[in-house]
Amino acid sequence: MTASYTPPSLRELTLPARDLARGVRHSVEQSKRLAEPIRQALPEPVLSLARELMSDFEGMAASARGLVRRGAGGRINGLEEIAAAKDPGPAFARAAVFGLEAALERLGRADLMASETLAAVAWRAAGPGQASAEAAARLVLALEQGDVVGLVPGTPFGMGPAEGRLVRQAAVATMLWMLVARETPEDEAALLGLCVDVVGTLEAEAAEADAAGLARLLSTYAEAV
Repeated sequence: MTASYTPPSLRELTLPARDLARGVRHSVEQSKRLAEPIRQALPEPVLSLARELMSDFEGMAASARGLVRRGAGGRINGLEEIAAAKDPGPAFARAAVFGLEAALERLGRADLMASETLAAVAWRAAGPGQASAEAAARLVLALEQGDVVGLVPGTPFGMGPAEGRLVRQAAVATMLWMLVARETPEDEAALLGLCVDVVGTLEAEAAEADAAGLARLLSTYAEAV
């Protein structure tokens, strides 16, 4: 007997769809940066055609940004709320990608992209169970080991030791941001920026830490932020 087909849920489909949108957005923005010196040297007939093509690409990028924003448009949750959610994997992935990409932009590497799909896989791999510094440390390692962040997420393409240190810094900052207690509504972007700056002062320590060391660091600074 042939097994019946169970279609994927809409939630499962939206994760890779938003990742595809992120890829379009990053590709267009990178192409614009690379093409600008060439555009300045083009003769007018060719330049007009180039402008039309870039306008079409920018329209695609605007649509992609809209899909990504809709995915991140809900209230960003702390790790305690995420762990208690009915479906914590997608909730974690949405918040993690927001945090990772904002942190990387603050660190000067907006060209690196994070995958919401792979972040959800990292949540399952880490098996956090509860909101704790130990769980956050496991998630830092799962985000790294799953190549959640990269020029091409899911692969180590173009990622050397310098990029690895930045990913560790962004992942630790993101998990610190998620651990901080939210007693009142927070300006999440400002809080995340503070966490990135705090981890920046501990970059060497964070880069060398194992799971136990990361847990100690996260526990200490989550209480201080």
